[in-house]
Amino acid sequence: MFKVFNASATATASSSALLSGKTYTITESAQADGVSTISNADAIKEAQTYALTLADQSVTEYTNLVINCNSKDIQWTNYTYSEFETSDGAILYYYSQPAKNAAKGNILLLPGWTGSPNVFSPLINGNSNLTDNYNLYLLTQRGYNLQPQNNGNDIARYAADTKQFIEAKNLTDLVTITHSMGCSTLWYFIGLYGEDYFKGYVFIDQGPILYKNPKNTDEENLAYGSIFDSAQLFGITNTLIYEDKAVGDALKIGFYSTMFTPEFKLTKPEIMEDVYAGITNYNNISSGQVLFNHVCINQENDVLLKGINKPSLLIGGTYSIVPYQSVIYEKQFFKNSELYIFDREQGGSHFMFVENAPLTNTYINDFFLKYNL
Repeated sequence: MFKVFNASATATASSSALLSGKTYTITESAQADGVSTISNADAIKEAQTYALTLADQSVTEYTNLVINCNSKDIQWTNYTYSEFETSDGAILYYYSQPAKNAAKGNILLLPGWTGSPNVFSPLINGNSNLTDNYNLYLLTQRGYNLQPQNNGNDIARYAADTKQFIEAKNLTDLVTITHSMGCSTLWYFIGLYGEDYFKGYVFIDQGPILYKNPKNTDEENLAYGSIFDSAQLFGITNTLIYEDKAVGDALKIGFYSTMFTPEFKLTKPEIMEDVYAGITNYNNISSGQVLFNHVCINQENDVLLKGINKPSLLIGGTYSIVPYQSVIYEKQFFKNSELYIFDREQGGSHFMFVENAPLTNTYINDFFLKYNL
């Protein structure tokens, strides 16, 4: 009877790529098992060989991702904002830009949680259809520019803020482009006030139920987009609400760093600094309060089961913190919709519209053309 020797080994492989005058070093590790009927040494050798092969493959794949990411031009603009005061005295900030041609309508962009509207600049700067033919408005949330807005930080109030802004600016023939929590704000708007204000919607990467119900299976959590348990939720919100600004800012930066692909963070550090500058420009108490409310609401029951009728474009990413399965799942609630899921090599993070603005704009322009928006 033969004796079988089993072993496990870890190997590391590295490679360097010279891109645009910069050298990027990629290092990856992999673990593999080996088996031998001759000796333990041969089992170890086999495991090392397998591990090195896997590490080499990982380096090759990651290097290709880095090269692909580095080839994309990211056009970033720091917009100048005007003030808008809500009925309860909150100060919001917005950017506006008139259409270069006779306007076909208006576009309202709503960023995600603590997201500066500047994150939409790669999308806007690279889309002449939007800038030429539509009046553009980008609206911030409460607490932007470090406003001490410590009341009214819930999604229903944010929806009311959006309604007041639309009515104050007399925005008709309106199409919205919303990201993450901005989608939730608009969903709540539709649930409270209906769809008469809108012609169509672009919803980027948001799940309907963020809080993990302990009774749900892993598959259900993926479908709902449930990514927060109690410990995570209270850990984040208590830090933002009760700790010093520096501690809260560090937490937000750490959280946001999970929202981009590693290759993008490696090759576009200047863009990441711009992103971090935007999120740390939000009042942390406001950010903590609205995050708690946002995670705890059930938008499938509150809004989506009623159905959304106007044309909708749904976008997700396979490498996003928002499970792409939830974007696919929620398509059933839209009566007239298109769906696109970005792969990782396409920049398919939570911010795919930053990492790959050209492809995002292709989907947006095709959507506008198909539905005559």
